[in-house]
Amino acid sequence: MKKILLLAAGIIATVSMNAQQCDDLMISEYIEGNSQNKGIEIYNPTANPISLAGYTLVRFSNGSNVPTDEVALDYVDSVQTIQPYDVVFVVNGQTVENDYGVVDPVLYDLADIAGQGEYGVDPMYFNGNDAVAILKNGNTELVDLFGKIGEDPGNGWCDADSLNYIAGDYFWLSWSSNHTLIRKPSVTNRVVGNPSYFNPAEQYDSLPQNTWDHIGYHDCECDPNYNGVIETNNVQEKEDVVVYPNPIQANSQFTIMASQKVAQVEFYSIIGTLEKTLKLSSLTGLITTDASDLNTGMYLMRVTFADGKQQTSQLLIK
Repeated sequence: MKKILLLAAGIIATVSMNAQQCDDLMISEYIEGNSQNKGIEIYNPTANPISLAGYTLVRFSNGSNVPTDEVALDYVDSVQTIQPYDVVFVVNGQTVENDYGVVDPVLYDLADIAGQGEYGVDPMYFNGNDAVAILKNGNTELVDLFGKIGEDPGNGWCDADSLNYIAGDYFWLSWSSNHTLIRKPSVTNRVVGNPSYFNPAEQYDSLPQNTWDHIGYHDCECDPNYNGVIETNNVQEKEDVVVYPNPIQANSQFTIMASQKVAQVEFYSIIGTLEKTLKLSSLTGLITTDASDLNTGMYLMRVTFADGKQQTSQLLIK
């Protein structure tokens, strides 16, 4: 596919707040892989071709309220139009190894449009804590948005309501770092206003890092030929409970992180003896405790959520 270099565009001025359905370009896939394996797929959900003239792709880096890097999508000799229910794929253009890494040639060859490979100018150097948006009309209109403008979520955005969907230091919870995210077929509304929170699980399916086999097409209910068969295979199931660190050093603190609010945590020996119970006076999904009253060995940790559901995990104390 033909590659083009992207040029810097202007600054966003205003944001429309009305939800729109199947009427303009949408972000259909978000790739945040290792090194510079970064990509954004853009989908045309309408019955008519859409010219890329006047559209830009921008990054809001590290919680910035204004675009820090902007690029125009209608560079001379580039892909000028997206056909109905079709996509274009934009990739990082860093093809020469440097301190920022390099894009994998396999991913690069899948792209229709390549960034200019200049850090600090090109938005395709985004990380999991950067919001990414499509703008148009001189950057005065927000077409679609991934993330939340003005919020730095640390290691990325996650699906834990107990953390307000901000992973922070809990890197293992992040959806927007080290994952490929594919927009759900049922999502037909663009995000045309900055949300009060961003829970990626509401609109995206999560796949493992460097999964690229869905580039080049998008399943969406906007397409009248969509048959309801979801082709997003190997969707990653996120754990409801994570313990960090695990194994745990004897007498040291550890953290229990849950994607839902927790009412109680029980620790059982491997022969089924109840060794410790944490009954929480206030429901939370973030619990810090210590192993001072547990001997070394393997334990089963049973978490009871606020809705009564339970999950059991293994815990090793050294």
